[in-house]
Amino acid sequence: MSTSQALKSRELYTELSAAIAMFDEQHDKPLDFDKHPSDSNSYHCGRIGNHNVVVACLPHGIYGTTSAATTATSMLLSFPNVKVGLMVGIGAAIPSDANDIRLGDVVVSLPHGRSGGVIQYDFGKNHVETASGSDHVLHVFERRGTLNTPPQALLNATGSLEARARIYGHQFPELLQDMLRGHPRMAKSKPRQPGYVYQGQEKDRLFQASYPHMSDLGCKDCDPALEISRDAREDPLIPEVHYGVIASGNRLIKDATERDMIAKDSGEDCLCLETEAAGLMNSFPCLVIRGICDYAGSHQNNDWQEYAAATAAAYAKELLSYLDSADVTQASRAIEVIEQLSEYVHKMGGVAKTMDETQANTVYHNIVKWLSAPDPSTNFNEAQEQRREGTGSWFLQGQVLKEWKEKPYARTWLHGLSGCGKTILSSSIIGLLQHEDPPPCPLIYFFFDFRNSTKQSLDGMLRSLITQLYQQLPHLRHYVEESCKFHERGTQQPSRDSLKVLYDTMARDAAWVRMVLDAIDEAPKRRDLLDWLENSVGRKEYNLQLIITSRLEEDIESTFLRCINPGNQINIQQNLVDQDTRSYVSHRTLEEQAFKRWQRQPKVQAKIIEDLTRKAGGMFRWVVCQFDVIERCLDYPSLSETLEALPKTLERTYERMLKDIPEVNFQHGTTLLNMLIWSDQSEPLKLKEIVDAIAVRADRNIVFDPINRMPHARDILRICSGLILVDRGDIESPSTMRARGLAHARATLLPWLNDWEYQPAHTSDKVSDPMEWTCQLAHASVKEYLISSRVLEKFRLPLKEEIAKTNLAKMCLAYLSSPGVDTDTINKFHLTKYSAKWWSIFATRAAPGDRSLHMLMTKFFKSDIGRFARICSLTEPQASVGTALYYASHFGLEFGVQDLLKSDMDTNILGGEYGKPLQAASVRNHTRTVQILLAGGADVDRVGGKHYTVVQAASSQGHFETVQVLINAGAMVGRMTAQIAALRVGGSNEHSPLSTAHNIGHTQMVGIILNAYMNDPHCAGSIERLTPTLCRIKTVEYWVYLRKRTSRIAPHLNVEYQGDQ
Repeated sequence: MSTSQALKSRELYTELSAAIAMFDEQHDKPLDFDKHPSDSNSYHCGRIGNHNVVVACLPHGIYGTTSAATTATSMLLSFPNVKVGLMVGIGAAIPSDANDIRLGDVVVSLPHGRSGGVIQYDFGKNHVETASGSDHVLHVFERRGTLNTPPQALLNATGSLEARARIYGHQFPELLQDMLRGHPRMAKSKPRQPGYVYQGQEKDRLFQASYPHMSDLGCKDCDPALEISRDAREDPLIPEVHYGVIASGNRLIKDATERDMIAKDSGEDCLCLETEAAGLMNSFPCLVIRGICDYAGSHQNNDWQEYAAATAAAYAKELLSYLDSADVTQASRAIEVIEQLSEYVHKMGGVAKTMDETQANTVYHNIVKWLSAPDPSTNFNEAQEQRREGTGSWFLQGQVLKEWKEKPYARTWLHGLSGCGKTILSSSIIGLLQHEDPPPCPLIYFFFDFRNSTKQSLDGMLRSLITQLYQQLPHLRHYVEESCKFHERGTQQPSRDSLKVLYDTMARDAAWVRMVLDAIDEAPKRRDLLDWLENSVGRKEYNLQLIITSRLEEDIESTFLRCINPGNQINIQQNLVDQDTRSYVSHRTLEEQAFKRWQRQPKVQAKIIEDLTRKAGGMFRWVVCQFDVIERCLDYPSLSETLEALPKTLERTYERMLKDIPEVNFQHGTTLLNMLIWSDQSEPLKLKEIVDAIAVRADRNIVFDPINRMPHARDILRICSGLILVDRGDIESPSTMRARGLAHARATLLPWLNDWEYQPAHTSDKVSDPMEWTCQLAHASVKEYLISSRVLEKFRLPLKEEIAKTNLAKMCLAYLSSPGVDTDTINKFHLTKYSAKWWSIFATRAAPGDRSLHMLMTKFFKSDIGRFARICSLTEPQASVGTALYYASHFGLEFGVQDLLKSDMDTNILGGEYGKPLQAASVRNHTRTVQILLAGGADVDRVGGKHYTVVQAASSQGHFETVQVLINAGAMVGRMTAQIAALRVGGSNEHSPLSTAHNIGHTQMVGIILNAYMNDPHCAGSIERLTPTLCRIKTVEYWVYLRKRTSRIAPHLNVEYQGDQ
């Protein structure tokens, strides 16, 4: 049976010629061959024995591990059915007393010791050690990591070949002679081409490693006395084969001393040096075969290269005769192995990243994962797509920005009405600063975003800024890495205070930083943000250049009046942005297809441009919203009347949009708007989720029936036209549609959706499937209007938070309780994940005493326990399954907890991430739920779960009131500490409730825990072990407080102050 193999060859065409000459039959490329666009390789196809073979070589003059990996990976893209590979070429011997390797011999990579057969000799870490008992310093090279082993099919073939060769000898010397007989030209010697024949023992000279080559005329002038004497072989025309470890790197070695040092430092009995294999082993599973052409010293020449290439190719041909076709058939395709073994490397953009880079990237990604920072580049990219050439030039080319860039201590606040284009201006400033070459300092930025809760807080901003500094300033990375280690090696999240200290430390040592913060008014709870900004802005010792944008809110204005010079507080007024508005309106009026009807009437076009620019009043968002209604005008009278009647404000515009919602779609509209208003849009809603949501009938016996789904997805656009936008992914981003307006969005989307009927998605190309498109509110001002008291009266009550979340909780619970909804039917019931995530969040904020909600909750809790647990596990996929009481406690659903306790449910059954209901409620600070559980018999001292004890769980999150409730309920802190110490290696109290409270600097919590120690008989003998914890005091007030507290418990305990004197 014919199977596909691959032979790899290096730069020298001598190797390629040797490989091709071994073909039993040459083939043209397959008829269905489709070379990948990124593949620059050249290929030769043929047959060797029963195997089809494709040979590739690197581009002329190229070598190294990365180039080899690129060549191999390109081959697999063009020949995806290749199963195994042979890397055949020349290499340099590492001779030793144990390994008598001669020129022309063959070295084959096989696993040995800690190695898979190939090591990378230039990968590792240099460090210094002092010899024991002396002052002698040793420079040690520590090799890191390992490379993959060859495929099992090749190892099997190699074993069979070696076993038979020990009895009957190798066949490849005869195959080499067959090649020369079939291709006599290859045996002829030419200048600089000695031929593919043995060069003679007299030319195989090995000198002492410390003896350098003496001239450019071969080794005629080299001292024979320094040549290493070796016994002549019985038959020098029969090369020997050596199996073992090959050392690979990115550079040619031409120094025998360095060669021997590499062999010594490797920790392996290396046989050969070469320059490609390390790049292949993790990106192209193969066996490495090297013909020896020199000894990696200064005495090397090119005379043996052709013969060495021939012996390697001949051995490869012999090996293929032992390769079992069945083994190859059963083997995975090489490209599939690559995807499995090298997924991480591919994600990092390097087909052949060295293991050093991989290790560094692992640390980097662990830090980024730990910080979990929101990505501001998504907002930047959206805004940049909206921006037209010349937008914001009044500021970008103005004196204020020029002076700002020249002063190391500069602060500027840009403020304006909602929808005036502040975010586009921010992105324009960032884009301008990013293109400075070279950049004078790090540029960090953050966009606050009403749609995404992770982008609405000081915490999220700090995480993002720290991550950006970590990315841009490698010399500051140790601060972040040390902080990560301090927080349980990244298993605990840093507090806000920890983030503040970490940012301040990095900013101080950064010397000079530029920062742009956009839309800080979109942080709903911003008092702590403003306090931090005022403190940071006022620090003149930091060379911080800061630009902030926001609306003119009273709290923001009062803060910046104290810390930003009035001359640097700029009001974005109409006269400043008129030109930007006119440019946008002109482009749409003159260029878009929807307005081509006016192209022969320039006066009408001019009227549209003039009226919209004049009436905008500096409100870019207002202009965008008017194009939807203007596009409907089919003649000049209707156009003129529409222009005259345009609403004067943005809110009046939104009111018009609400009035346009047909009565028959009122319920659908409120459901859609409530989902967009009250759900966190860090994960945008998909159309398929909305389709199912508005099909739910919570007040009916059958609450969800697929037949109630909208047959046409276009109806979602029509329900709330103007207030929402849809992102179809493959055509345009949400920002582009937002900029071009609703008319453009509808014109673009509806032709695609017009005849499309709902079907469950089966395609992997998600952006091409309309149900995978996403939906969100069109602008922050939309949300602000909808939740205000000024919203159209008809919508005021349905959109009110308490009522809206009650209805959303009912919708989710009704959906989850529907027949057929389960974790294995998510592809059919698309609202399952949304409902599993949000029902409890909505329920905790729902109207108290809503009977129908309580009935739905009870039904869900007491439904099929297996299905219930599986659905709840969607929110904790890594944890063991908990009980209904566990999840009710975790979510803080007091009614649900009370109802379940009435059914005599055991409060102490273990399950879920936090082990038991009481710990789940404690870690989430559901104090009232904690009290209900305690009254229901929950054991306050029971050990188990992620935090071992309930007091530890609450103290780790700084939940003072909950800790107090637990201690008042009789929690024995001393016994807990002893239990924690027993469960941890070394019996350490490092993670006790007291040390945790101390580490986060919660003075009150430390006080009540210390009091608990006083009253707990289990603390006797353990208090002394707390000395290390209580000695790291950094503030005078805290030190005085602890001195008083500890003196009552253990007067001999030494609490030292380590802060500034």
